Amino acid sequence: MTGCVAAGASREDVQHQMHDAIAFHIEGLREAGEVIPEPSGLTATYVRVAA
Repeated sequence: MTGCVAAGASREDVQHQMHDAIAFHIEGLREAGEVIPEPSGLTATYVRVAA
């Protein structure tokens, strides 16, 4: 199983960071000759708030 992670100060920042992380991850898979998985609707969201 493969995946990537992104974090940011705002929802918009996280969306931008996630887009970049996914593109970077796919580029790495291609360069390594790995299979690029089909898109899926499976996601996990974890939120950590500084106290």
